[in-house]
Amino acid sequence: MDAVNRHSDSMRRIDEGRDFGYSGNENLLFENRVEREWLATNEAAHFLKVSENALRIMVHRGQIQAYKFGRRLRFRLCDLQALFQKKGA
Repeated sequence: MDAVNRHSDSMRRIDEGRDFGYSGNENLLFENRVEREWLATNEAAHFLKVSENALRIMVHRGQIQAYKFGRRLRFRLCDLQALFQKKGA
C-alpha cells in the first residue's frame, strides 16, 4: 500500500472514530508507532538531523546507501540506523 492510500485510510479511520465520540488521537497515536521501512529524502534528513542537500552530498560520496524509485531517492530506515550505530562506536 502506498503512502497516499495509508494516509487516506488513517484519516478515514480517524473520521469514523469521531462519529463514536473519539477524538481521533487514539488511532493517530497507533498509526505513528508503526515503523516504516522506506523514508523519503526529507524524512531521512530529519532523522539524521542534516539538511536535504547535505544528505544528497553524503549519497554522492557513497557514505549513505540510497535507492531510486523513478526520480525520487528513498532510504531504508535500517541503513540509517546502522549509520548511527557506526558513528557512535
